Amino acid sequence: MGLEFQERACLEIASHPFTKGDCAMPNKLEIKGHWNQVKGKLKEKFGELTDNDLMYVEGKEEELLGRIQQRTGKTRREVEKEIENFLPVRKY
Repeated sequence: MGLEFQERACLEIASHPFTKGDCAMPNKLEIKGHWNQVKGKLKEKFGELTDNDLMYVEGKEEELLGRIQQRTGKTRREVEKEIENFLPVRKY
């Protein structure tokens, strides 16, 4: 996920009254570490996605988002939100 997206999301999260200014946006390592779990949930929700569509290659996250967007017809933000929703909640 792009840095610009992460920064926007962090600002939104930090400004929310229940977060107390913490940024809970998942980073690339967290996404990579949970990718098999996320991939399975994406395939359940969007049956048209294939293993090739969901192949995670480090440094090629933009291509991954593009493939998911193309197959599902969702916007980039909708795809990013789905991925975030499938990640475990971070505890601070």
